[in-house]
Amino acid sequence: MLTRSLRLPRALFQYRSNPIATHALSPQLIKARTMHIQHIKMRWGTGDNYAYILTDTATKDSWIIDPAEPQEVIPVVQDLVDAGKIKLTAIVNTHHHYDHAGGNKGLLQEFPKLPVIAGRDSPLVSLTPQHGQVLQLGAHIKVTALHTPCHTQDSISYFCEDTSTQPAQRAVFTGDTLFIAGCGRFFEGTASEMTKALVDTLGGLPDDTLIYPGHEYTKSNVRFVKTVMDPAKYDAVKMLDDYTNSHEITTGVFSMGQEKTYNPFMLVREPAIQQLVKAESAHEAMASLREKKNKMIVMIPEVLPHNHMVPKEVEKTIPAPAKRRINISPLSTL
Repeated sequence: MLTRSLRLPRALFQYRSNPIATHALSPQLIKARTMHIQHIKMRWGTGDNYAYILTDTATKDSWIIDPAEPQEVIPVVQDLVDAGKIKLTAIVNTHHHYDHAGGNKGLLQEFPKLPVIAGRDSPLVSLTPQHGQVLQLGAHIKVTALHTPCHTQDSISYFCEDTSTQPAQRAVFTGDTLFIAGCGRFFEGTASEMTKALVDTLGGLPDDTLIYPGHEYTKSNVRFVKTVMDPAKYDAVKMLDDYTNSHEITTGVFSMGQEKTYNPFMLVREPAIQQLVKAESAHEAMASLREKKNKMIVMIPEVLPHNHMVPKEVEKTIPAPAKRRINISPLSTL
């Protein structure tokens, strides 16, 4: 059977409650030993973006990651600062697109003198870490910058390890490179670059690393995955489909090990996936999958094509009928 080469231990794709991921079920700041992660919804219903607050509780030092919409982010951050729960020490971007880095100026107006850690093309960047460079957040969180060019050439994922725990708890912020069950469009790169970014760089992380993407696209991604990997044959796909049918939030819930059981973009080196898309190499399989995803046209109300490029105040000026009648792929950055 085609699926045999992808069979992995059931433990990898069974959903298990994880203390670092329980914030997905609550809007509150959830404790997970030393490393705390809180998501903030932005542009919900149009771009479904996430910003994240990453905190080392021992020192309360915190980063705000991809704070694209200051009016949605600043009240949350300010409340935590005022309550003495966090000390904001940096703004971090995964890449330069507006819906990730567009809030840098607004955040700096409210919290001046913060460094901006990001790729070279982000606005007001003050530090661009090298690939593999290790940064320290507070006393216990080690952050490794991973260059993952393709969606944009300045895309950086941030792999975080809580060194106060044994084994260390791990998380990775992937921006628009890796989504749950999907990947970003190749706006500035090639299938070869995305293969390296997904399979080698991110796929090489420990299997227990929890994934925090830049958008909540999982339900839409699963619709595409089911056209490639039949849920009747792939238990992991059925599991994810069932989960998204009953849960709106999937960020921080699933691990890198699980991702390798249902995300075809991460499985392009598998002969079974190559055969399914009639490809002879990993790069061909990646290109074929991306082309198929791009052609999966749907009608989604109130979503602009490439809305990651459009500031919200500009988006508001476009008549609703013009938004509703645009053919786009499942979501614009997908």
